[in-house]
Amino acid sequence: MSGGTETVPCPSGADRLDRLLAGLSSVGSRRRARDIVESGKVTINGKLAAIDHLGMPVVADTRIEIAWNKPGTSKALSKSLSKADRKLAEVGLKILYQDGEVVCVDKPPGLLTDTATREQEREDDSAKKRLDTWLAARDEKAWVCHRIDRDTSGVVVFARNEKAFTTLRESFANHVPERFYWVAVFGIVIGDAGVWEDSMLWDPKIKRQVAVPIQTPGAVMARAEWRVIERHPVATLLEVKLDTGRRNQIRVHAALRGHPLVGEKIYLPPRSPQPLIRFPRQALHAWRIGFPHPTTGVQVEVEAELPADLVALREHIRKMSR
Repeated sequence: MSGGTETVPCPSGADRLDRLLAGLSSVGSRRRARDIVESGKVTINGKLAAIDHLGMPVVADTRIEIAWNKPGTSKALSKSLSKADRKLAEVGLKILYQDGEVVCVDKPPGLLTDTATREQEREDDSAKKRLDTWLAARDEKAWVCHRIDRDTSGVVVFARNEKAFTTLRESFANHVPERFYWVAVFGIVIGDAGVWEDSMLWDPKIKRQVAVPIQTPGAVMARAEWRVIERHPVATLLEVKLDTGRRNQIRVHAALRGHPLVGEKIYLPPRSPQPLIRFPRQALHAWRIGFPHPTTGVQVEVEAELPADLVALREHIRKMSR
């Protein structure tokens, strides 16, 4: 200990922050570990630790210090965190899972995952902007690991530091995470399960995916597995598992088979009749994701409940079948 600052020895493997702190003779318990983190005395690689870091995996070469002589900052930190929590609640953004490396949110429909242009950055709200505010109280920022459409709801994964981001981005690029969606499509889907495979190309001029031969320059093969959850005369409810992760992929797959999503406005079959069900957005919800933790490699499973508008849609479809 030097000048009232104690350096916490890190393990050769990975261990939780609260266990490392509790193991010190100067701390002695997890309750005490929580107290000193709450009071703003603990830093991780020079950044202030917060309560949600207590369960984070700590690996070798992580610099953890306790500034015992530092005046308590719990009230100021608490106030800052409460304000940040309100910024999430204002737009209906919910934290589903968090540790010191990762935060997973339930994104509501209508909110961008992240802005993509200067105009959007200036004018539009996003999940990343809200998370940046939430993490600023912890001296961190959000790193976007993947995206879902503005009008799609459900689980989105963010990293809390560049190292975790690099690992997670590589994982998503290699299609390692398991991503499951709840989908409502028009019509009666034949069969109980199957695979959708289509060659697609993103057209930046019209800002949408188009089906093209695989030999087309820039074309990519998109693949998804589907199974029927409920089948009704007017619509079918599906679970779709992405094997690849192309923009608007599920919406394109479904439309190409004559079963556009309920609420779809862009990907519609030619001469598509007026829909029997009016819905203000595509009926698509990213309900479950599983991925290896960027530090420990342990599988993380996160689920987001079906939002109220899709619950109401499901009940409406069921009533139409009676």
